[in-house]
Amino acid sequence: MGCKHIYEKEPAIHYISTKKPHPRCPVAGCPKILQVGWVVCDALLIIEIDEMRLASAININSTMVEDFYRS
Repeated sequence: MGCKHIYEKEPAIHYISTKKPHPRCPVAGCPKILQVGWVVCDALLIIEIDEMRLASAININSTMVEDFYRS
């Protein structure tokens, strides 16, 4: 079984294919060997990341400032 670290799919597959014969997880201290067959796409994670990016973009572009000052 491979490690449970999260990567983008295409760069992970490229990394695995160029680090032969035994590509190790690039996370410091993780001794696991990676294999292309173990790479899976987590569709829910992609949705969560998109939602976080959208929320962040909305907050950055917000012009409304709330003032909680009490006298």
